[in-house]
Amino acid sequence: MKIIISNIVSLNLGDAAILQGTIATLTEKYGNDVKIIVYDAMSSTASRLYPWAEFKQALFYIPNRSLIRALLVRLKRGYRYDPLRLFRLTIAGKLAKKGLGLLSSLITNSEEMAGLQEYLSADLVVSTGGTYLIENYDLNKNIADYLLTIRLGIRLGFYTQTIGRLTTPYYRKSFHEIFPSAEFIFLRDRRSKNNVIHNGGYNGSNISIIPDAAFKLFRKIPKGGPEWCKSITNIAISVRELRYFDEKSSDIFFNELAILCDYLIANKKTVTFISTCQGVSEYWTDDAQTAQKVISRMTPKYQSKVLVDIDFHQPGELISLYSEFDLVLATRMHAAILSLCAGTLTIGLAYEFKIDELFSSLGLPDYSIKPEHVTAQGLVELIEECDRNSATKRLKQLNNAEKLYQLTDLALALLPNPAFANPPLLSLRDTPK
Repeated sequence: MKIIISNIVSLNLGDAAILQGTIATLTEKYGNDVKIIVYDAMSSTASRLYPWAEFKQALFYIPNRSLIRALLVRLKRGYRYDPLRLFRLTIAGKLAKKGLGLLSSLITNSEEMAGLQEYLSADLVVSTGGTYLIENYDLNKNIADYLLTIRLGIRLGFYTQTIGRLTTPYYRKSFHEIFPSAEFIFLRDRRSKNNVIHNGGYNGSNISIIPDAAFKLFRKIPKGGPEWCKSITNIAISVRELRYFDEKSSDIFFNELAILCDYLIANKKTVTFISTCQGVSEYWTDDAQTAQKVISRMTPKYQSKVLVDIDFHQPGELISLYSEFDLVLATRMHAAILSLCAGTLTIGLAYEFKIDELFSSLGLPDYSIKPEHVTAQGLVELIEECDRNSATKRLKQLNNAEKLYQLTDLALALLPNPAFANPPLLSLRDTPK
């Protein structure tokens, strides 16, 4: 049996954590012999970073071969969208299915034909990642991948993710075709389900609410003991750029975090910036560099006392690192999830509704704060309140995070049964290699 995972951006460690959790569930469902291939926008870098998965280049992310490619990648424009590619690949795929692989090769290059071969021989295509179906990002490439999958008769499913409200007519029209054709749509929260209904007028039985796949990485730890009652002294902070969400509030947000760091250092706390998107030069952003924007706004005498972890970490490594802290302030959602998986007390800085939904599911909605509402004083008061009740709050978060981990197994019952597997596509045998 072969499964393709598509549309993931593994250079973002949050997506890598989702990927690990998804692979674990798919393997548990379909057995150790299942072949899983991950189609990533930057497959060569992903292969280097994550040797535990097999990567190939996403069909609709065509590398820009120009000399300024590196600059374009940094601007999130390193790949161009070819609107004719969906048409060509659809025709080529249909020809190949009819045993006309030689004709298919006339309208595709070798890379495209190899990708088509993999798709046509797959039993299931699973689209996953964090929050990518929102209009802050260009959705044309994602939509093209879905439409190709559906039009070639390949089963398509959506693994746990957050979906935003769409207003662009083409996006809405496309998802009106895509969502009813999906085998399953796993969403992380009810607000995403409401958005699916709004985007495509669709409220089908294939929609399910399931926790983020990264909760599959949850680690069971002993509960209670003297260490649970110790004061909060060692604090981690995850920050990110907000330019795709609320750039106007970024300066205020960074200023308030700088004031908070001043206060924490002055009161003998240890502060370390460590996040999920760092240490990968090929990725469009680096949270360690964003951390420097906060530090540069601090009082000079305190700046050198703040620690910044600049290294890339595997998801499991980051869970281990977060387990060493008393508290994590997380702007990145998967910094929050991996901290929760480590059993560390966590506060979310909610630049998107997905973080509000996460902390509501933990029974602690007040522990999610929008960046525009962040004040140093408010965070100090919340940290001090955590300090007074650290054992109680940590136990509540840990118990509810464990419940979310257990609920990830709902996917096992809702995924298609192995009996649906496609027969081999012998029609591809006359395709040139």
